Amino acid sequence: GGGGGGGAGGPGAGGAAGGNNQDGQFIFEAVMQKSEGQRLGIDVVPINFCEFVGLSVLTVTRGGVVDTWNQHQPKTRFCICQGDTLMSVNDHRGHIQNMMQELRLATNLRLLVLRRPGAAPL
Repeated sequence: GGGGGGGAGGPGAGGAAGGNNQDGQFIFEAVMQKSEGQRLGIDVVPINFCEFVGLSVLTVTRGGVVDTWNQHQPKTRFCICQGDTLMSVNDHRGHIQNMMQELRLATNLRLLVLRRPGAAPL
């Protein structure tokens, strides 16, 4: 079997949307596609404090899918950078293993990204 996927627009298809919450944290959504063999290009580590579980971004590698996403953003606030936290990956949230697996295996990625005050893009 195997069905076809939906079409995608040009660069920036999916776009980014976001806003600040009451703590001054900025939360936005990043939607990107990763073709087979392509590297996502980020290193993440699990973080867990209070009830919150997420993946903290350590580095963004040049030439990866995330780097390409960053280059297509008209506003740097929608760039994924060191110190940001992935709150969910394709609606997987609160379970590190599932989130990591989605990052590795999924071709269509929808990331909910949290930026804390003071972690502004470089």
